[in-house]
Amino acid sequence: MENADAKLICTMCGKELDDWDLNAAFHFKRYIGFGSTYDLSIFEAHLCCKCFDKILDTILPMFKNNPLSEYEIVDEDGKLICKPIK
Repeated sequence: MENADAKLICTMCGKELDDWDLNAAFHFKRYIGFGSTYDLSIFEAHLCCKCFDKILDTILPMFKNNPLSEYEIVDEDGKLICKPIK
């Protein structure tokens, strides 16, 4: 059982995650199957906002097709919903 008082730490820089980081929820967990040099491993990272930006700044130029898309927050019947901007 996890300790509710345990602090989350950025896996990359070691900083304790603050409210901004926790609200951004840059937590990634991926089970790696076959076809990689990391077969049968688990990748898990909690990132602060700055480290997330550093990673994107590094990997986005490597993509042939931009994986980012923008969204807007709209109110639909009293519910806030994220919708992609076309």
